[in-house]
Amino acid sequence: MPDLDQKIERFTSAILQEAAAENERKLAQLQQKRKAALSAAEDLILLDSYNFVHSEVSRIHTDAGKRVSQHALEQKRALAVRRKEITEEVFAGVTKRLRDFTASPQYAARLSGLFRDAIRSLEGAKQARLYLRKEDMPLAGQLTALAPDVEISVLEGDFRLGGIVLDAPALGLRVDSTFDGMLRALDSTFAELFGQAVAESN
Repeated sequence: MPDLDQKIERFTSAILQEAAAENERKLAQLQQKRKAALSAAEDLILLDSYNFVHSEVSRIHTDAGKRVSQHALEQKRALAVRRKEITEEVFAGVTKRLRDFTASPQYAARLSGLFRDAIRSLEGAKQARLYLRKEDMPLAGQLTALAPDVEISVLEGDFRLGGIVLDAPALGLRVDSTFDGMLRALDSTFAELFGQAVAESN
């Protein structure tokens, strides 16, 4: 029965070889599946990592932007407060100097100069109205004497720092030479110059 034994041996060997080959194929498939699974897991981890990093960068950027905006707002508020303080200090000083000047002997001469300039601006007027502070009413005669050809009525003005207002209703002309008006104009100029100085310092 040697032929039968050989046949059985060859058959057995063939089956074992086939089994070994099948085992290797399955093992290779398993390894491929494992690699694919690992690759997919790595991709997922990378995607999660990217999303996390992107989210953190966005959060940090947003937080930084908020901090910068908050700082800028605080600086702006502080600047506004300081600007108000400086403006008040400057105009308090100017107002005091004007009050001191209106109490000086030179003030009457200054009013006369303002009146001459104003009456020239109303050239051709036959009638005019002169507005003075209550404190300056004693100087009215001295001023109206500078324009003997013009009928001038003297009225109390609603300003308080000094100067004059002269108008000619018939001509539709009005000259405001009050210190109050000059101070208002200075306020506007001061605000503009102050803003430029701040902008240049930044």
